[in-house]
Amino acid sequence: MIGTWLSILPPLIAILMVLATRRVLLSLGAGIVAAALLAASFSPVESIQNLWNAMIVSFWDEGALNTYTIYIMLFILLLGVITAFVSLSGGSRAFAEWALHRIKTKRGAKLLTVFLGIIIFVDDYFNSLAVGQIARPITDQHKISRAKLAYFIDSTSAPICVVSPISSWGAYLIGQLALIFGGAAAINYSPLSAFIMMAPMNFYVITTLAIVFFFAWTDIDLFEMKKHEKLATE
Repeated sequence: MIGTWLSILPPLIAILMVLATRRVLLSLGAGIVAAALLAASFSPVESIQNLWNAMIVSFWDEGALNTYTIYIMLFILLLGVITAFVSLSGGSRAFAEWALHRIKTKRGAKLLTVFLGIIIFVDDYFNSLAVGQIARPITDQHKISRAKLAYFIDSTSAPICVVSPISSWGAYLIGQLALIFGGAAAINYSPLSAFIMMAPMNFYVITTLAIVFFFAWTDIDLFEMKKHEKLATE
C-alpha cells in the first residue's frame, strides 16, 4: 500500500473525523491506526507491532534515549502547564477585564488579538495557547466569531516565530544554518547574521501578516468566515 494513492487515506480520515466528531484526539488516533493498517497491508498483528515500535522509538532509539523527541514532548507539556497556571492564577482574566474597559470597538478587539499574536513570539504553541486564553473573552464580548479568533492566532503565531531569532523555531533554524555553514569554509556570515538577513525575504510571513492586518482593520469577510461572523453577531 505504500507509494500508492492510498497513502493519503490516513490524513483524510483524520480530517474528516475532526469535522464530523469535533474530537481531535479520537480523530488523530483513527488516522494513526489507519496508517498502521496500510503499512502492514491490513495485517492486524503486524499493525499492532508497528504501532508499538513507533511508540517505543519515540522514547528509545538505537540503544539510547531519544532525547530529541522527549525534549519536544516535555517542552510542549510545560507550555501547557504554564498556560494553565496563567489561567488559574487569574492572569488572563485580569488582562481581559482590563482590556474590556479600554477596548470599545470590534476593530480594537481584532487588532489587540493580532498584536498579542506578534509580541508573544517565544514559541508558536505557547503563542496559540496564551493568546487564545487572553483574547477569547475580549473577542466574545465584541461578538467576533471563534473562527476569526482562530484565524488571527494561527496566522500570527508560526509566522512570527519563524522570523524571530529569539524563539524555538529561530533557534532551530539558526542551528541548521550552523550545520550548513560548518561544511562551507567560503561563507563569511555567522548563522545568526545570516538568519537575520534571510528573515525579510520570507515573503509568506510578510504576505500573511499583511492579510491579517487587512481583515483586522476592515469589516470585510469572505466565504465561510462571513457566515461565522454573521452567526456570532446574531
